[in-house]
Amino acid sequence: MTNHRPGLFAYKTEAHYDGLAALDGFDPTPEAEELSYEQWSEILEPGWTDVQSFTYADGHAGLLFVDRTGLRTALGRVHEDGQGVEIVRRADGTDAVAHWDLIGRINRIDGSIPALMGYERETGATWMIAPDPTGPSALRLGGPAGLPPEWAHIHVMERPDGLVIFGQSEESGRAQLMAAVDNEDHFLQIWEEEWRPGDTLIELLPAPSSAVFVYDPGTGGWEIRALGPTASELVTEGAWRTGWTVLLPFAMRGKNHILGYDAETGEVEVLQLDGENAEVIWEFEWSEGWSVQRPLFWGSRKT
Repeated sequence: MTNHRPGLFAYKTEAHYDGLAALDGFDPTPEAEELSYEQWSEILEPGWTDVQSFTYADGHAGLLFVDRTGLRTALGRVHEDGQGVEIVRRADGTDAVAHWDLIGRINRIDGSIPALMGYERETGATWMIAPDPTGPSALRLGGPAGLPPEWAHIHVMERPDGLVIFGQSEESGRAQLMAAVDNEDHFLQIWEEEWRPGDTLIELLPAPSSAVFVYDPGTGGWEIRALGPTASELVTEGAWRTGWTVLLPFAMRGKNHILGYDAETGEVEVLQLDGENAEVIWEFEWSEGWSVQRPLFWGSRKT
């Protein structure tokens, strides 16, 4: 049997480490109890302010690099063996990315390369960029009829009837589910709820893709909420350690997992979610200070 190998791509933008990238791999076999050693690391091109992961149509792991300051984007392709990233396409002068405070990935139902939705927090204006090996392009969406302003989180889902966007404001706690209408030119509110305000981390789970993992770094409390057609619904909740600065959801062995990373200490844990049960299955020390991290699946492995 051939499996795509799950892993973690990380990138540093701090001084002295600008452009450092690394790829760590998980062992997907059932008997594995620990993460593998680091697969690869080297200095990539510096200055990228955000990196998003996706999968090409042929199954290769892809990375979209965004530089909001230098107004450029680039497409990368992870080598089959995980030993490096090849930049396959660049685009300079992508003006829209300068306005992006948040980036939401749009996973396409048909399996095609995902698009990205950029969001401007002050105005709620949105843009979409579609990575393509022949050259990324940006398409303005919304404008004055964009999304609500002041969101601290944004997640975009494609459903059979169109795009659905979830957002939440840390200041007010207001959570909203919106639908894109009129050929994705406008957005209509589906529902609005009052969630707890404050500093939280909210990530979209891989399966089902209409549920979010909500984590409070101050208390360690977490919950999974399903984003239903008329309201959200609490699925399960629990407690974890405090202080995670990054959460990375991924699916492995048919179950959802959450990787928690503390940028100050380098500590990492992987929480496995199984129905109403949750268990920390991996703990390890990584280096501190990584700016961008993304889960991805690369290459193949015979098992």
